[in-house]
Amino acid sequence: MAYRSNTNHWQDRTVHGVPCAQTLVRMMLVGSMAFLPFAPLGRAADAHADPTTNDGRASLLLLQLGEVTANPGGELVIDHKRYPVSPSVIVTDDEGRPRDLKELVPGTPVRFHLRNDKIDQLVMMLPR
Repeated sequence: MAYRSNTNHWQDRTVHGVPCAQTLVRMMLVGSMAFLPFAPLGRAADAHADPTTNDGRASLLLLQLGEVTANPGGELVIDHKRYPVSPSVIVTDDEGRPRDLKELVPGTPVRFHLRNDKIDQLVMMLPR
């Protein structure tokens, strides 16, 4: 004989002696706890976070955007503001290939990271 009812009283049914509503809540809690190891801890990444990824390349979203207005050597002028360049600066293009600071000419769009008020990482944005 099939169970027939005009209304679904799932709240009144039991599973192994435990009300279904209580069982459903328990299952939801246990299920959500399975995702806790994947939840990010701490605060979201921001402009003050270390921009390097596991392979040493920068995430372009965490770098400041600007345009080179002068390259006098030893420092860069980006958007008419002078920035000293770290002696260990890493210069690449947006495809990850190494580049040289001498290739930066006025009008070159760049993304850069400052550490101790010096550019320590710079990415040349290639024209598309």
